[in-house]
Amino acid sequence: MTTNLTNTVANAYTGRVIYFTSGTNAGRAARITAYAVTGGKLTFVCYNSVPLVTAPSAADTFLII
Repeated sequence: MTTNLTNTVANAYTGRVIYFTSGTNAGRAARITAYAVTGGKLTFVCYNSVPLVTAPSAADTFLII
Protein backbone atom coordinates (compact mmCIF):
# COMPACT_ATOMS: atom_id res chain seq x y z
CA MET A 1 0.00 0.00 0.00
CA THR A 2 1.46 3.39 -0.99
CA THR A 3 0.81 6.26 1.42
CA ASN A 4 1.71 9.91 1.94
CA LEU A 5 3.67 9.07 5.11
CA THR A 6 6.87 11.10 5.33
CA ASN A 7 8.98 9.34 7.94
CA THR A 8 12.59 9.26 6.70
CA VAL A 9 13.58 6.08 8.53
CA ALA A 10 13.12 2.78 6.68
CA ASN A 11 10.95 0.29 8.58
CA ALA A 12 9.98 2.98 11.10
CA TYR A 13 6.49 1.44 11.43
CA THR A 14 7.51 -2.23 11.40
CA GLY A 15 5.78 -4.17 14.19
CA ARG A 16 3.02 -1.61 14.63
CA VAL A 17 -0.63 -2.05 13.67
CA ILE A 18 -2.47 -0.29 10.85
CA TYR A 19 -6.17 0.15 11.69
CA PHE A 20 -8.48 1.12 8.82
CA THR A 21 -11.08 3.77 9.61
CA SER A 22 -12.82 3.95 6.22
CA GLY A 23 -13.45 1.89 3.10
CA THR A 24 -14.31 -1.79 2.87
CA ASN A 25 -11.69 -2.62 5.51
CA ALA A 26 -13.04 -0.17 8.11
CA GLY A 27 -12.70 -1.69 11.57
CA ARG A 28 -10.02 -4.19 10.51
CA ALA A 29 -6.36 -4.16 11.41
CA ALA A 30 -3.10 -5.57 10.03
CA ARG A 31 0.44 -5.94 11.39
CA ILE A 32 2.98 -3.78 9.52
CA THR A 33 5.97 -5.84 8.37
CA ALA A 34 7.88 -3.19 6.37
CA TYR A 35 7.96 0.51 5.48
CA ALA A 36 9.86 1.93 2.50
CA VAL A 37 10.77 5.61 2.62
CA THR A 38 10.46 5.99 -1.16
CA GLY A 39 6.74 6.26 -1.88
CA GLY A 40 5.79 5.68 1.76
CA LYS A 41 5.01 2.04 0.97
CA LEU A 42 3.65 -0.08 3.83
CA THR A 43 3.68 -3.87 3.74
CA PHE A 44 1.47 -5.75 6.19
CA VAL A 45 -0.10 -9.10 7.07
CA CYS A 46 -3.43 -10.00 8.64
CA TYR A 47 -3.76 -9.39 12.37
CA ASN A 48 -5.35 -11.91 14.76
CA SER A 49 -6.08 -14.20 11.77
CA VAL A 50 -8.67 -11.75 10.41
CA PRO A 51 -7.89 -10.97 6.75
CA LEU A 52 -8.70 -7.68 5.06
CA VAL A 53 -11.87 -7.70 2.95
CA THR A 54 -10.13 -6.20 -0.10
CA ALA A 55 -6.88 -4.45 -0.94
CA PRO A 56 -6.88 -0.91 0.52
CA SER A 57 -7.66 1.91 -1.90
CA ALA A 58 -5.93 5.28 -2.15
CA ALA A 59 -8.94 6.96 -0.52
CA ASP A 60 -8.98 4.72 2.58
CA THR A 61 -8.03 6.34 5.87
CA PHE A 62 -6.16 4.61 8.68
CA LEU A 63 -4.41 4.99 12.02
CA ILE A 64 -1.03 3.51 12.89
CA ILE A 65 -1.01 2.35 16.51
